[in-house]
Amino acid sequence: MASSGKQAIDQEIKCLRAILRTAEKPDSIDVATVEALASPDVRRLLEPILNDGAALKGVVLEPTGTMAGIVHLSFETEWPPGMSRATYAPSVQALVEISPP
Repeated sequence: MASSGKQAIDQEIKCLRAILRTAEKPDSIDVATVEALASPDVRRLLEPILNDGAALKGVVLEPTGTMAGIVHLSFETEWPPGMSRATYAPSVQALVEISPP
């Protein structure tokens, strides 16, 4: 039985938080990425994509140009092998403030 989008996100957050706990000094971008993934807004958009069969592939970090202390996160998804789809799996975008910039 396939897991739900909520379960997939919960599991990813649990794994990422465990990694952060073992880090001597967690990177602020890593912490912000986990916080963004756990945020209600990102979850509200990402869960239906995962419920539709996509899998969370990773997170792409991009600079936002002149906005100091802000990063652009893209939560990328992919269709599993053998799943026939005419389009790429959607992604969820988030602008995240990093403190300190």
